[in-house]
Amino acid sequence: MKRFLSLTIIFLMVGCLVAFGRSRKTIVILAVNDMHASIDNMALLATVVDSVRQEQKNVIVVSSGDNRTGNPVNDKYPEICFPMINLMNMIGFNLSALGNHEFDDGASTLRHTINTSNFRYVCSNLYAKDSLRLHVEPFKVIEIDGLRLGFLGMIQVKKDNYPEFHPKNNVGLSFTKPEVELRKYGPWMSQFCNATMLLSHLGHEKDVEITASAPYLDVIIGGHTHTDVIDNDFHNGILVTQNVARLKSVTEIKLFFEDEQLVGRSSHKIMLGRQTPKQNIQQLIELYNNNEIFKQVVAVADEDFNDKDALGCMMSDALRQYSGANFALQNGGGVRLNSLPKGNITLKDVYALDPFGNELQVLTLTGEQIYQLLASAYELDRFLPTIPSGFTYTMDVDSTTHAIKSMEIRMDNGKLLNKKKTYTVALNSYMATVYQFGQPINIDVLGTTCTDAMLDVMRKKGHLNYLNMKRVTINIE
Repeated sequence: MKRFLSLTIIFLMVGCLVAFGRSRKTIVILAVNDMHASIDNMALLATVVDSVRQEQKNVIVVSSGDNRTGNPVNDKYPEICFPMINLMNMIGFNLSALGNHEFDDGASTLRHTINTSNFRYVCSNLYAKDSLRLHVEPFKVIEIDGLRLGFLGMIQVKKDNYPEFHPKNNVGLSFTKPEVELRKYGPWMSQFCNATMLLSHLGHEKDVEITASAPYLDVIIGGHTHTDVIDNDFHNGILVTQNVARLKSVTEIKLFFEDEQLVGRSSHKIMLGRQTPKQNIQQLIELYNNNEIFKQVVAVADEDFNDKDALGCMMSDALRQYSGANFALQNGGGVRLNSLPKGNITLKDVYALDPFGNELQVLTLTGEQIYQLLASAYELDRFLPTIPSGFTYTMDVDSTTHAIKSMEIRMDNGKLLNKKKTYTVALNSYMATVYQFGQPINIDVLGTTCTDAMLDVMRKKGHLNYLNMKRVTINIE
């Protein structure tokens, strides 16, 4: 009996040693994307980060890019982007991808932003001249609790191999296709690291596409398209995440390890809004917001601006009135607010609506070129319509390929646009440079920004009413 008990105790002890010898670790990644300088929610994010850090010992905070552009309190601060970067530093970010809007004020401003950040930036498909001194790495390996976590950075590029920013800001920069860098770094990182993450500013559709040919990735932390990805969304065995824009939520990603091997992954969306703001961060945000200049009232909205269509119509009308052109165009991607309530419209509202500072130009184009411009814009703006002043138009679009099957433009007098006649068209310099429509007959640079032109017209009008205004019809068949 004693011998039996002794053997039993020995087996139990061995079993306990085996159990206790197994190493179990959890890494938490808190991920945001496309914050667009939404500093008002940073105190809420700080509360979430602090709470998670109190519960978990291994926490990494990352952004998938577009930290800036969208809030004049940040974008027009004397030291551009200082409020956002200062708040990110205080919260304790570890890494950020580069989004296309990180380049909105050129390489020199980006260099200063990077140098004042207490965290690193990763982008593998950016190649910058040494003279620009951009301290951007293709990837970063974070060692934590005896584990190596690899983060590979990437940015979206168009057909011309440049991201969606104004071409004037690409001096000294070149970009490669994301797939090239993924094949270059991904397999090696998966061998060296305990887990490999793609910190992506490619857009959700591209992220999902990548999963079919990149089995060495464990997680894709996405941005760019502001897609509200559901919890635990796996594609081809890879966990894919992304949040909507402007810091409405943060994704909590958990990586589970046993004996240094990744054995599980999960993602959970944490909505921001009900938390108690972290006090010292909130006080700083209030200080940044306390700028009387941005509180100036420039016009009054007699009714709500319900959507981007109504806002785009107002913007294009302002460009047309200021310039005296036959028509005006506002690209859908350049309308940066979704709505505006009726009542006072402040300077801050206008700068948030159009934060880019693009020059106003008037091009002389044929009717045929206007058709070409609208078609090019629809493709390049990821199927967002360009909003006109002076005419309306209808597109019939293939539901599968998004190809335009037909288009009809009617001027305000009800007549079809004559493809052989010439017209003057007011638009921003980004559209004039990026969209494809052939060589303009004439280009007139008016020496002002579109935002300043819009402010001039709004102040003169005083009252605005664009309730339910819509000038574009897209029929998807």
